[in-house]
Amino acid sequence: MIYRASSISTKVLLSLPESGMGYQIIESRIIGIDVKRKFVVYNCELLVDLDKDFETNKRILLEKSYKSTLNLAKLWYGISNSIHLIPRKDFTEIRYLSEDKQRINKRRSGVMGAIENPKEKADGKEGFVRISAYEK
Repeated sequence: MIYRASSISTKVLLSLPESGMGYQIIESRIIGIDVKRKFVVYNCELLVDLDKDFETNKRILLEKSYKSTLNLAKLWYGISNSIHLIPRKDFTEIRYLSEDKQRINKRRSGVMGAIENPKEKADGKEGFVRISAYEK
């Protein structure tokens, strides 16, 4: 299932580090359901169930625009205090959107998420620009 995060959930997700560029892997409970579920979150607002239908739902994201998918997505009622980040290395068997594009373009990605990489300090002269595949 593909969901759109509530504004409260988006604020919580913004406070968490990314698992990779533009996405997070989280575990959370949904209101009315006691079992924790895993999700891949894109841009802190679009959640995709990390279940047996993940590949199908990911394909939908690739075929449609981000904005139209977000507009059609069901509102996600996650319990904010149950949201926590899962290290990307725990899910190396699953390919993500960027990795599929890299495979098509014959590029290789590392296996670590952003939070698992060592920190580097800028030299004060370099400029950094973040390019996003998302429309915002």
